[in-house]
Amino acid sequence: MSRSTLLLAGVWLLVVAGVPARVRAAAVIRVNDLDHPGEGFNDPTPVAPIGGNPGVTLGEQRLIAFRYAANIWGALLDSAVDIRVGAHFDPLMCDASNAILGQAGPVTIHRDFAGAPLGATWYPVALANALAGRDLSPGKREIQAQFSSSYGVSCPFPRSWYYGLDAQPGAAQTDFVTVVLHELAHGLGFLTFYNVKTGQTLMGRQDAFMRWLEDATTGRLFPDLTPGERVAASVSTDKLQWGGPLVTAAATEKTAGVGVGGHVEMYAPPILEPGSSVVHYSEAVTPDELMEPFYTGPDRDLRLTVALLADVGWAACTTCPTPVPCVTVEACRAPFAAALPDPGTATDDASRATATRITTLAARVETALDRAAVRSGGAQRRQYARASRALRALLAAAREADASGTLGVPLGPLAIAGDTLLALLSR
Repeated sequence: MSRSTLLLAGVWLLVVAGVPARVRAAAVIRVNDLDHPGEGFNDPTPVAPIGGNPGVTLGEQRLIAFRYAANIWGALLDSAVDIRVGAHFDPLMCDASNAILGQAGPVTIHRDFAGAPLGATWYPVALANALAGRDLSPGKREIQAQFSSSYGVSCPFPRSWYYGLDAQPGAAQTDFVTVVLHELAHGLGFLTFYNVKTGQTLMGRQDAFMRWLEDATTGRLFPDLTPGERVAASVSTDKLQWGGPLVTAAATEKTAGVGVGGHVEMYAPPILEPGSSVVHYSEAVTPDELMEPFYTGPDRDLRLTVALLADVGWAACTTCPTPVPCVTVEACRAPFAAALPDPGTATDDASRATATRITTLAARVETALDRAAVRSGGAQRRQYARASRALRALLAAAREADASGTLGVPLGPLAIAGDTLLALLSR
């Protein structure tokens, strides 16, 4: 049966050792278009808007869909350091029965930096930056990604890309947003750096991912295994499992592909598949997961993937709803406004004064966003900057009031809505 392969790229290995963390409740993921004029993200072929994607050229639709996926991840992860993704389209392996849709990985990896939770442990650069609170590889991108330009165009595989944002591809279409979400997860940390063929760790040190890989036959984690035992476990179908506590807690709704103790099975076919083995969830996991090695349909449920990224070290919202409620500035304005305190319901002078200040700042945010909505280019960016300044002041006032007990409303919804909107304004 034909199937589309979601294949992880080899890691771009530039390894770095050693460089007070601060955390923002959202991550800014910036997409760098690396395609030449007339191709990939710059393909001028006219197309009609589809599935909520307003692009009118093929390249524009591709870039909008990619940024949409990036914004979803940005709403779920915390980092004070921007995450830059270099992305482009190129012909990838594609025949009548198999097709590589995309591949991605971190550009550099780091260990023993200030803020690292564990010593002598490799972390992909986006995660390392988030933990360190600073850019550990200035001038370099964090993730490199590549997607198939021949898929549905010049190869005989009987499917094509769908660039809509609504997760409603046709029967013979593959949802591009789903594939981008999958590949970005690899670049963010859903991958290992040990040699799956030999079992040897990179330069004799573990990585943040492999430390939770478990040989269910013995109940031992990978850092405690010999290289030969790691190789054996990597081809032990249903015996290679994830031992991290957050994935285990998030897997209670799974009806298959979960071992004793609730540990989720990882992909470990009897014949090793470098790039797929170990660094995906098992095909046996039911319902299907985003991070299985083969495309199974449109997927916006990131809960188990977010849980794994949190297990490896990300400050991530493991309780946030997915699909994420909003990933554009306009869509995020309504939940932000709904979360604002009402000065009329304040119970004392302190909470009333706080609510009034927040309402005043919120009005400045809304005025700037109204003006931005009818502008473009530099004029729009200037209005976004004004909105960002007011929003930062609003969130600071809300957090200060929450700490002193004078906010008057729960901080959670306001912080999530405000931080999500702020991250989008910063892109």
